[in-house]
Amino acid sequence: MYVFMCKTYLPVTLITLIDARDGFVCALKANGYELTTLLRRDAALRYLYEGEYSGRGRPKRYLGQVRYDDLSAWDKDETLLDDKVVYSKIVNYKSWGRDLKVLVIVNASGKHRVICSTDLSLSPTEILELYQLRFQIEFLFRDAKQNTGLGHAQTLDAHGQEHFANASFTALNLFRLEERDEAIIADQSRQERVSSIRSLKIRKHHEPISKLNLQPSLAKYRETLEIGRLQSSLAFAPNVHLNV
Repeated sequence: MYVFMCKTYLPVTLITLIDARDGFVCALKANGYELTTLLRRDAALRYLYEGEYSGRGRPKRYLGQVRYDDLSAWDKDETLLDDKVVYSKIVNYKSWGRDLKVLVIVNASGKHRVICSTDLSLSPTEILELYQLRFQIEFLFRDAKQNTGLGHAQTLDAHGQEHFANASFTALNLFRLEERDEAIIADQSRQERVSSIRSLKIRKHHEPISKLNLQPSLAKYRETLEIGRLQSSLAFAPNVHLNV
């Protein structure tokens, strides 16, 4: 489970689990963070009672259970997502015992997803933007684990682990910056660009060899080096002369 703190934008925590427990949510709130996450499709939500106090007994807090086949009392927006309708409302989640800002996203076939946030001041647009960041976060951890050594630190103390993680993500960010610069120079759009950290890493490994002054007859070997596929036959190629 990876938790990402977006302190530069909002004190909000993104989590990819759909079964976060109330104890976890309470711990986040106690440390000044908010939660944006995906709920179960059948999450037990309750409407808040907004009527007048009758003057007798305990004030009424809830009006009734939310039925996902009848969202007429919710705010409706058909412009936020293509081919989907977004319903939003502040309701109570019984399992957590707290009020949430909830979005119910219904597609053309009638199937729905439920996204919520503990920050009641967020707009539906902000909640969607924050939740969609989870996929970029997952790509970040995937690339760091596969290519820049995240999780392979041999130190056991917390300070060393933190230093190693920072170094891993810094290397990954530098790869990303270089990739973006190459795309800008080649005048490529984001849709045309094919991202491969593994390819960049291999090219970096072989870059010193590719910069050697090779003879013209070895042009095919230079090309092989530049795309990061060094062949072992290079060491045994006949009539190979390097001008260093």
